Amino acid sequence: MKNLTLASTAVLCLAGAAVGDLYQIDDNSAGTNVGVPGGPITWANAFETTDTTLENIAFGFGFNTDGNSIVGQEVLWEVFGAQGNNPSFLTSLAAGAHSIENENYWENGNLDVITVDVDLTGYAWFFITASYTDTIGNTFMAAQATNVTLQSWAAVAGNPADIGGGSLIDDFGLPGTWVIRGNVPAPGAICLLGLAGLAGRRRRG
Repeated sequence: MKNLTLASTAVLCLAGAAVGDLYQIDDNSAGTNVGVPGGPITWANAFETTDTTLENIAFGFGFNTDGNSIVGQEVLWEVFGAQGNNPSFLTSLAAGAHSIENENYWENGNLDVITVDVDLTGYAWFFITASYTDTIGNTFMAAQATNVTLQSWAAVAGNPADIGGGSLIDDFGLPGTWVIRGNVPAPGAICLLGLAGLAGRRRRG
């Protein structure tokens, strides 16, 4: 299987107040940005259902190390109903395409918030999934915090549904948690991050 590639950063964050039910398993501690330069990646978080209405989903996007902006590039997203923290027997509940508005989450602190209207009734768990195919090279799409909850999944694939064949990111040697959330505060109420520089990049063999 193709290797995932990561770039490390460090940052300070002051958290803002949440509004309503916030689906968030990352602790916003700066970790890495992960991608497959020149190829596709699908990444997802699993959430235990506590509020059966999912009003929005949000992603922290990475950056391109070649200096080419990823703003305006298209990412695919999908929400799946599930009965456990396992991407099998998934039921697609909503899907779409999104033009990226913010990049380099660990520097600018801005999530891309996408309005949805998903009824999660009957599903004990659900997955928020995104897919991106890198056509410009060295794009680290998925922001990842350093905490470990064993609820983050990934596949080297270009379709959100392919998460059904994915693995926990720990199995890729990338322990941590994707910055993927649901029912987040309106943009502007989300915490801002301090300036962080690129600390390093490595490829796992």
